[in-house]
Amino acid sequence: DLFESNGSCGYVKKPDFLLAKDIVEPKNLELLRVRVLSARHLRHHAIRVNMVEVELIGSHTKDSDTFRTPPIKAFDSCTWDQEFVFPLRVPEMAVLVFSLYAEDLVFSRKEEFIGYYSIFVGSMSQGEFQLNLHNRTGHVPKGKRKHTCLTVELQRQKATGKLNRLFSNS
Repeated sequence: DLFESNGSCGYVKKPDFLLAKDIVEPKNLELLRVRVLSARHLRHHAIRVNMVEVELIGSHTKDSDTFRTPPIKAFDSCTWDQEFVFPLRVPEMAVLVFSLYAEDLVFSRKEEFIGYYSIFVGSMSQGEFQLNLHNRTGHVPKGKRKHTCLTVELQRQKATGKLNRLFSNS
């Protein structure tokens, strides 16, 4: 979440371009590479179809997009190893949201929300991470059971040369 950055103190400094007196078009064009690797501790009572939705919510209208992993049947864990690439114009004002959904194959055939995790891209570290998913109220469920978690890999890179074409086409 936004306030987990800066040591969870609740204070987040405005990006420099928001402090400028003149309107400035952000120039730090970047690519955000997201690999959804796996999910563990799903706690299903039967085999279900699981999928992860990866959503980028940005302040620039072209900095918002949503992707989904292919559905996988699983009981307690599943592996996708699926990569998504998001062009970023204003990384300082973007949030990346991971949502896990499951569909019961036998009874309801409805998609059920399992949990989510959001990351403020402006303070995001790079590398492989295990994300403990939050419930609908924004809390990691407490108790003796292991938390449902996603393993993801995150990477930001400057858009140069051929990568700038992604921005000119969108």
